[in-house]
Amino acid sequence: AAAIDVSSGQVAKDETPAFGRSYQTPFADKIRHRVADPTGVKVIAVGAISSYDDVNSILLAGRADLCALGRTHLYDPNWTLHAAAEQNYRGPGADWPVMWKAGRRKPPTARTDKVPPRLQLLREGAADSVHLRWTPGRTPVSV
Repeated sequence: AAAIDVSSGQVAKDETPAFGRSYQTPFADKIRHRVADPTGVKVIAVGAISSYDDVNSILLAGRADLCALGRTHLYDPNWTLHAAAEQNYRGPGADWPVMWKAGRRKPPTARTDKVPPRLQLLREGAADSVHLRWTPGRTPVSV
């Protein structure tokens, strides 16, 4: 075999695995070090791996040779391209197909990190009762 996809099964209704983040990675780790390393077979980790931080941690720690993401790619079919873009990866496989290039960055939002302008309230009992429109950076001026 060129690679082993390590999964704990879950093919029966009464199975109750300890589900959590990267919960099947320990199985891949054991198989990689006991069986695969001596034979040169690659090991694929699966199971609740959903962020590129998880993938990088598993690979860099030597717990698996590859990671497979199922539900993550069902949710976002371009997950691999988005993860590469968020990490500023520009190597092989990072080029976006022409029809999807517009989706390579997150869309802009109205939220910014800028400090909002401070509002200044008109004091009650002011001498004039002329309504003044508030504009950013300006203070009401007496007429």
